[in-house]
Amino acid sequence: MVEPALNCHEEALRVLLSAGADASIADNGGSFPIHEAATGGNVECMDLLLSAGVNLEVRDGCGCTPLHHAARAGCSAAVEWLVEKGVNLEAQDTNGSTALYWAASKGWGHLSVCKELLEAGADLKAKDKDGMEPAGVAEKCGHHNIAELLRLP
Repeated sequence: MVEPALNCHEEALRVLLSAGADASIADNGGSFPIHEAATGGNVECMDLLLSAGVNLEVRDGCGCTPLHHAARAGCSAAVEWLVEKGVNLEAQDTNGSTALYWAASKGWGHLSVCKELLEAGADLKAKDKDGMEPAGVAEKCGHHNIAELLRLP
């Protein structure tokens, strides 16, 4: 079930779900199909999974939610979709990192994801277990444009 969700094989996912496949079973790494769909930015598959009753706040083996996955991958469409569904913007993984932290740390074009999360009300001052804020991690990772955005009032 994870493979169709990740690669947005919408029809394969639809067939699996209609045959009774359980979308709430994790793979060996602890990821659920909704995590993989969010990573791939596959909103159509996310819609199918939501219709099948998946929990949009489900945690993987590292404590990451689908929003963490979408933010880390820089998938603006998936972030927007999850925000519209009302997911918790301040959910923390096992290291205390929020989705904004992940978007800031990865950087590769994730400026738009950071902007989306900020517009949705993400906390600029949320700290991970090491006391690092999203602006600090962006700076540390060399993503100066993101660090600048996150330091604006």
